[in-house]
Amino acid sequence: MQNYQAEKKLYALIERNRLHDKMNQDTLEQIKELNTYLDCFIEMEDIEQRKTLLKQVVIVGSYLKRRNNLFLLSEQQDEMHEMELSLSINEVLKNLTISGVQCGCMSELNHKIDCNIAMTLFEYFYTMISKIQSVSESILVRLFYRNQNYFLCMDVMSETNLLEYQIPNVVIHEIEN
Repeated sequence: MQNYQAEKKLYALIERNRLHDKMNQDTLEQIKELNTYLDCFIEMEDIEQRKTLLKQVVIVGSYLKRRNNLFLLSEQQDEMHEMELSLSINEVLKNLTISGVQCGCMSELNHKIDCNIAMTLFEYFYTMISKIQSVSESILVRLFYRNQNYFLCMDVMSETNLLEYQIPNVVIHEIEN
């Protein structure tokens, strides 16, 4: 009985380490970015620059938290309720409002979604947010399902031409006024 308990604990520890290593590997770029912001924050004396860095820390931190939550859900099940994706996007958007960006999210999804699709949508969302957050006045994210495809659309108001922020598999359209 003791051997069984010891083996059970060992396998649980091995699995925790595997999950931890995978999360760190998948988010290494954002962890480095977070560390850079924190290192700069420590050295920075200007209060306004420190506030700007803290805003970045909060946004990257919320991404890491929610991305890892989606990852852990995907390890436990093949599908998740779309609410998990909406909550993840909303948390990042809520933290963007600290920077003065008006944000919102509308989801027409009301069913389960494949975990890999949810994580892919969240990755694309964050990739765009990380590139456009500093030049955005407002962001509206829309999630919907049409013709057996999932869509994540971002309506962004900005004085900057966002066409220069091309990302693979992301289509950007410019609408005048």
